[in-house]
Amino acid sequence: MKKLPVIILIVCGLLAYAPEGWAQSSEDMQEYTVGADDILEINVLQPEKLTVTATVSPDGAITFPYIGNVQVKKMSLNQIQEEIQAKLSDGYMKYPLISVILKESRSRKFFVYGDVNKPGAYSMEQNTSVLKAISIAGGFSKNSPSSKVEVLRPRQDEAGYEKTDVDIKAVMKGNARADILLNPGDTIIVSEGKFFVYGDVNKPGVYSMEDQISVLKAVSLAGGFSKNASNSKVKLLRRNEQNEGQETIAVDIKAALKGSPGTDITLLAGDTVIVSEGKVFVYGEVAKPGVYSMEDDMTVLKAISLAGGFSKNASSSRVKVMRQKKDQEGQETIEVNIKQIMQNAPEKDMPLQPGDTVLISEGKFFVYGEVNRPGVYYMEDNITVLKAIAIAGGLSKFGSSGKVKILRPLPAGGYDTYRVNIKDIMDGSAESDIMLQPGDTVVVMEGLF
Repeated sequence: MKKLPVIILIVCGLLAYAPEGWAQSSEDMQEYTVGADDILEINVLQPEKLTVTATVSPDGAITFPYIGNVQVKKMSLNQIQEEIQAKLSDGYMKYPLISVILKESRSRKFFVYGDVNKPGAYSMEQNTSVLKAISIAGGFSKNSPSSKVEVLRPRQDEAGYEKTDVDIKAVMKGNARADILLNPGDTIIVSEGKFFVYGDVNKPGVYSMEDQISVLKAVSLAGGFSKNASNSKVKLLRRNEQNEGQETIAVDIKAALKGSPGTDITLLAGDTVIVSEGKVFVYGEVAKPGVYSMEDDMTVLKAISLAGGFSKNASSSRVKVMRQKKDQEGQETIEVNIKQIMQNAPEKDMPLQPGDTVLISEGKFFVYGEVNRPGVYYMEDNITVLKAIAIAGGLSKFGSSGKVKILRPLPAGGYDTYRVNIKDIMDGSAESDIMLQPGDTVVVMEGLF
């Protein structure tokens, strides 16, 4: 028993001069329970120096000099140390002092799959992080900063995994907090960063991510625009932060081509760039209604010209533009005064945007009531109330020249009402003969006799 103080002093001395990390690692490993295939390093420090490297057999035992087989499965390192010390003390050594170190954990593994050079299962080491695990697996097989890395961790209380995304770019820039420490059973999935380019480009497809890939660079990698670039419509589809669907981001490609700051968006892995050729749609009273490619400085009148021009009287035609609202919810309707544009006012000619629809409806007016031929009539230049009644065959025998009104539709719904005395017009009051507009309705009331 006199040697016991000496043993305590030796242990204290070893701990005093041990590396800082060793003490921490020993503390971390106290709860570790040994399993099959684990490799242990057992050091006898006194009364004689002896180092044994032992592999735990499938039945959970190791072999040690003097004492033979020792069952260690599901025991902690401290328990194994006490067990071996007790057996050695039983007639083999006096006051043995030993240490037990986990040299390699083969019973507890992590798994690395995907775009690494050596995917597979690996034995856990102390403080194995994601970056260290990828290094053990031979490193990235593709462009590392653009790779997508996620950790799948088995749930403890239920089936399935918890998924954690790892910002590998931040890790490789030295952000240690972004590098996750692994648990036994964790699976690392490394997928090469990719983006997608579809639509009106020369080589649509899937492309590998590179550093700082912008929309314009992505389109360039896809062979460039197949049509007029400045008139193309470009949108970006990106998974939202909750991974519960996609958000659509409109790209002002015209501004990006001019170098405007903030318009050439940087892509993220998994983004999809969709390029659609700028188109306008022209329907209604034109010679060739249809879909037309955008040209530079496309206006309403130019679009109508591309569609073969008006099929009826141009100046009396009604023209409106249907345009997608900026919030992507519904369309707005813009009325175009085509008569004013054609009367030497080209500055009033409205510029079009990709996706606009130009609708041309032939101007019509309506004459009802006490006329000889009530009905719908096509507009002509300078149609007045009196001329409209004449086109409708004049007043019937019951028609009252003093009871005529014009109903003019309002943009918001309803009508404005204008009363007209035909007798005043026929007596020479030209200002009473109101000029009609497309959509007007002339109503002639019955007179009382």
